Amino acid sequence: MRQFPKVCDLLTLLGDDMARRSWKNPQLFWLIALIPLFGPLIYLSVRPPLPEVGVDSMSQQPAGN
Repeated sequence: MRQFPKVCDLLTLLGDDMARRSWKNPQLFWLIALIPLFGPLIYLSVRPPLPEVGVDSMSQQPAGN
């Protein structure tokens, strides 16, 4: 039962990463989530790169303390 939080964390991180990369495919999410070990490895191999963020847009954001 100790592994349940780890699985939930993996699913949360996977969903968040897919959303950041604009990958909206629930079938792919569940395929990766339900194949232990190899699902995440395949995902890391085929995921698209993050969209580029310009330096100008980053410098306009206020610095957090």
